[in-house]
Amino acid sequence: MSRQKRSEAELQWRRERILAASAAVFQRVGFAAATMEEIARESEYSPAALYNYFRSKEDIFVAAMEQISERFVHALSEPLPEGLPFDQVIRFRARRMVELGFENRGILMALEGRDGPPSLGAQALRVQHCQRRTLDPWTSLMARGQAEGALAHHMTPEQLASAFTGLLRGGLVTTLTDEAPPALSAMVTLCDHLIDLFLDGARRQKS
Repeated sequence: MSRQKRSEAELQWRRERILAASAAVFQRVGFAAATMEEIARESEYSPAALYNYFRSKEDIFVAAMEQISERFVHALSEPLPEGLPFDQVIRFRARRMVELGFENRGILMALEGRDGPPSLGAQALRVQHCQRRTLDPWTSLMARGQAEGALAHHMTPEQLASAFTGLLRGGLVTTLTDEAPPALSAMVTLCDHLIDLFLDGARRQKS
């Protein structure tokens, strides 16, 4: 490995270490109460060193959101066995989202928790981009469901994707960000119930 590549890998490792530390701090005290000093302590860096990698806690939060978004998009693109029915595909994809949400609970708590959404100023556009990016694979999946006859056509794929992710967000994220969230297995069960609710409505033909 060249010196440049080693330097890039080390930089990436240090940034990821800081992002992991920030998630722990956000989960413990919330975004509003979190400070760069506390994130520095959690990551075992000095506050001055922390500023070499991120300009502010807002910058750290947005970078963490972008990291999670990348993981979500990758998970939503994982290959599945050919011929898998639509209802099994949507369950598999949604369960992976639950697992990733569980792993990244601290950042989700900062976004949806007791403090409300962080005030990010101009950087809020980067978070909105992350949210739109993770919606695109769901839109494609809903179009597939309609093409296969698994979903009715009284809504567009974009509308179905927004409705589905909104249902998951309302039912799962609020539970996930409780002070004492349920076990992952319970979250998966809740996810299945929400999918049943969505499919029941999305399969109905408009009268």
